[in-house]
Amino acid sequence: MKKMVALIALAVFVYLANGAVTTPAKKKLARMKEEKVAAQARIDGIGAKMRELGNSVTGVSSNRADTTKKVIPQKDELMPALLDKLASLGRDNDIEVSSISPEPFTAVSVPGVGNGTHGQYEKIGVAMRMRCRYKNLGEYLRGLESLDIPVSVTNLSISSNEKELPTLDASLLITTYARD
Repeated sequence: MKKMVALIALAVFVYLANGAVTTPAKKKLARMKEEKVAAQARIDGIGAKMRELGNSVTGVSSNRADTTKKVIPQKDELMPALLDKLASLGRDNDIEVSSISPEPFTAVSVPGVGNGTHGQYEKIGVAMRMRCRYKNLGEYLRGLESLDIPVSVTNLSISSNEKELPTLDASLLITTYARD
């Protein structure tokens, strides 16, 4: 009888211990399955948005030439406006512009859709030398981002003299494009 009671007690203990161990694992597995379903739903939603975006982009690419013409100004109207904006941005940020000069134009062909091209463009550089503080230079570079003419800084050099700190000398090459 004692053996039978011990066997029953052992069986009950094993059953309860197994349930105590497997129940949290089963709950965790159920949560993971729910998370998998939710993640798959998000992935499906993103896939649908990507397909929708892909369909809208194909319509845009056919209008790329028109868009490019709106963004990139004509060569003859670009340089005076660009020089004025660069100098004005310097004044607005308390920068002493010691020189500002256009670089020679370089012809660039922009590939188009299919075998055509969007036309000939000119790569235009403007070399600048200035004296300013680091903060003012940072504000100037941030201001370049907000210009209505797309520009990029393709070369930047900064130097300082210990006797003149925190003032520094900077030279930069600003590049943009213009239509013929």
